[in-house]
Amino acid sequence: MIPTKQPVVYTNISRNFRTCLFTTDPAAAAPIWQAVQQAAADQPINAQRFTAPHGTPADLTPYLNGLIATKCKLIVAVGTDLHDTVSTVASANPSTEFINIGSTTALSNIHDLPADPHQIRQLVLDAAHKPPATTATAPSSSTPLPSTK
Repeated sequence: MIPTKQPVVYTNISRNFRTCLFTTDPAAAAPIWQAVQQAAADQPINAQRFTAPHGTPADLTPYLNGLIATKCKLIVAVGTDLHDTVSTVASANPSTEFINIGSTTALSNIHDLPADPHQIRQLVLDAAHKPPATTATAPSSSTPLPSTK
């Protein structure tokens, strides 16, 4: 008897929410990355981690812009040298949400948090389940993440 060939099952993950951890300090990012992975474990969330070398904002901006180009909707930034880079890139991309670990900014799309994995996990889940904006040209139609300050 010839065994029947089993159908191949494909999963399309291209429509999943994408969150990216961006760091220049892999050791400090380890517990944060674990929280991001926990949030993505049973949800339609694609989680990716990117490590860049330490540098100036001019050195780091292309890395962060690359995450925007790959459709990261929430970027979690971990590194003492990322504050200025995150502020610059976030102000140019108001429809992208950012979590900035350990620094403070005044932009509405940046959530400044301590390195609290529980809080990070919850914000990743909240961002993934936020309804999409109705138009790409109206940033005011997007709903901000709940304040954690």
